[in-house]
Amino acid sequence: MQIIKLNAIDSTNNYLKQLMIDTVLEDFCVVTTKRQTKGKGQVGAEWYSEEDKNLTISVLKNKPSVRLPYQFLLNILVSLSIVKTLESYKMPKLAIKWPNDILSDHHKVSGILIENIIKSNKIDCSVIGIGLNVNQELFEGLSKVSSMKSILGTPIDKDELLLKLIKNIQIYFELYAEKGENVVVVEDLISTGKSSLVAVNALKTAEVNVKGMVAIFTYGFEVSKENFETNNINLYTLSNYESLLEQALDTNFINQNEVEILSKWNSNPSEWTGK
Repeated sequence: MQIIKLNAIDSTNNYLKQLMIDTVLEDFCVVTTKRQTKGKGQVGAEWYSEEDKNLTISVLKNKPSVRLPYQFLLNILVSLSIVKTLESYKMPKLAIKWPNDILSDHHKVSGILIENIIKSNKIDCSVIGIGLNVNQELFEGLSKVSSMKSILGTPIDKDELLLKLIKNIQIYFELYAEKGENVVVVEDLISTGKSSLVAVNALKTAEVNVKGMVAIFTYGFEVSKENFETNNINLYTLSNYESLLEQALDTNFINQNEVEILSKWNSNPSEWTGK
């Protein structure tokens, strides 16, 4: 794994894009810095990170097998990679605030900025910028921002975290392939999963190796879990019914009594009476 470590730079994305001009870099080459002076977020927003406390990195993905109209899939793959990494540290209540923020316990802990280089109407390479709050504890004026240390109550080894994150990014990109024998099926919503599994079985009939399914949202019905287990298909989702209720409660869209009612419906919708 090619890792370029810097003490300070304006932006790891900018550095990596400039480096690519004159240097042949490995796939999944990583640029990381202790201090980033002009970190970038979405729509030109700045990403502030306390020096040597967090992960501020950019990752190069050469020729991702994602067609230009579906470039949002890159955000899905990276988001799932970050969540998978944070799950290994037992970070609570993980959720993805589409399309670029990762939340834990309703606080932002990570942000993503992907910049694609287009050639001949195809994505030639992607520069994947990731900011992950690790050991920073003070976020002045940002009440909905936190870090791994603040949430878990213990400092995190950043080097170990970096290796885990890059490994998961590699795994998720390997799982997805637009062409060839291995594919990941992408859905928007999972209820019982039956219609989605029809597509999966059609692909299997065509001798395609389905590595799993990625969906934006799932109701988390027991019948859905059983259907995916029966068909031996791994399901990964960006959000779920439980997280939706938590967010609705936090924003006072519903009250606790309504949460309990909606949870009861979710546990057995086929026999729901509303009483």
